[in-house]
Amino acid sequence: MIKVFLRHQLPYICLYILSVSLLGGIFWLDGYRNWQVLLYGALLSVTLLLIYLIVYFFSHHQLYKMLGDKDQKLLFDTSRKDISFFSKQVNELLLTQQKMSYDEMVKIRDSREEHLKFIHLWVHQMKTPLAVIDLMIQSGELDKQNLLEETEKINDGLRMALNMARIESFETDFVIEKSSLNHIVHEVIQEQKRNFIRHRVYPKVLFHQEYFVETDKKWLQFSLYQIVSNSIKYSSGKGTSIEFDVIKKGDNLQLVIRDYGAGIAPEDLPRVFDPFFTGSQGRIHQEATGMGLYLVREIFEQLDHQIEIESDVGKGTTVRLMFSNFMTEM
Repeated sequence: MIKVFLRHQLPYICLYILSVSLLGGIFWLDGYRNWQVLLYGALLSVTLLLIYLIVYFFSHHQLYKMLGDKDQKLLFDTSRKDISFFSKQVNELLLTQQKMSYDEMVKIRDSREEHLKFIHLWVHQMKTPLAVIDLMIQSGELDKQNLLEETEKINDGLRMALNMARIESFETDFVIEKSSLNHIVHEVIQEQKRNFIRHRVYPKVLFHQEYFVETDKKWLQFSLYQIVSNSIKYSSGKGTSIEFDVIKKGDNLQLVIRDYGAGIAPEDLPRVFDPFFTGSQGRIHQEATGMGLYLVREIFEQLDHQIEIESDVGKGTTVRLMFSNFMTEM
């Protein structure tokens, strides 16, 4: 502790000695030869220096004790016991750094736990279509339609897992560019073509004018795919349609996806973006992971877009995707 203090004060002590020596030398060269007075002045000055060092040391005693602790057994907040302003500032700075480190650690831990939970759930759900395919092979009854349905479930699961992994490094994996909203909507509908037919749900595109938005096409297409998948899933067998429309509202452009399916219970609606939340409809549809809309929200926050959901049980759900940067071309 003393060594740390002296090492810290050494430059000031050396500067003091040099200053006193120069001052004494100037008086001596000027012809002043009363060395007794000079010695008395030097001793008085040294006494004042020692008093300053002693007061400074004890006012920063805990700080130097902490800095001299080689085994780092002392907590840094012991420095708050000092009376000096400097020690208190150091303590506040270290507290701030500790809080930032703790928050980052909690964030990493939560992310890891969330990832592990998703992997466990994903592996469990991938077993179901594989078991169905295996059963069809063993029984010798390979139905093409059922086989396509099970392979699509596996494909959707792989798509989800891949994007779940990629979203952690989102900043290095997106490109903002002018993208055709019409083109993205039609690509998603084409991707979901078999899904639409199998569940007897039909897409209706109600807008025809060309709209362009500033976005990342790949991530927006994935988000729209997840929303449409949910709409198809919860409208299955009703022979209804899923409508796609565009509304210009002030400075925003809204892509509206409306279905006439089962809808979302009012108590579930505030939690639909929470990870792993499936709600009452998820308990009916066992293949739901509760991660689709969570990923959509994460993507939209990164892309600076907005998403809103309205729903009535038994009447359907409306999803609004809002873009601030858009343009139209005839």
